Amino acid sequence: MNELKNWYHTNFAMMERLFKSPIILGNNYRWVRIERFLLPPMFLPGSTKLLIVLPGLQGIENPASFNFYITRNLRRTDGVLMEHYFQDSFYNDLRNKGYARLSFHLKSWDPRLDVISGDNLVDICQALYNFLAQKKGV
Repeated sequence: MNELKNWYHTNFAMMERLFKSPIILGNNYRWVRIERFLLPPMFLPGSTKLLIVLPGLQGIENPASFNFYITRNLRRTDGVLMEHYFQDSFYNDLRNKGYARLSFHLKSWDPRLDVISGDNLVDICQALYNFLAQKKGV
């Protein structure tokens, strides 16, 4: 269990340095929030809070155990409809807390206790950014 806690803390430190934004941690490693996650240039506003629901201390192996939420009322300047962005749907269990849920699923996920040699939370954030930057609606 201590190895998994170390994995999380190393990830959180990397995220804080990379994003130059406060990182808020949830109890028992159940979520992490980046206060200022920069969005691709076609979004207004240009940044959002990014909440990632984590598997906690249950293990990090299952990529389906991560859920992603961003600020509500984002829009794209190119007018493309965001298909995988749910503000008010039943699918968005945090709508009352001001979040929209992203239907984003990791295509590959190979974490290692050594965060440098395996996938990590920074990799997830990069994949999410790339997902949002697609020309088609996300």
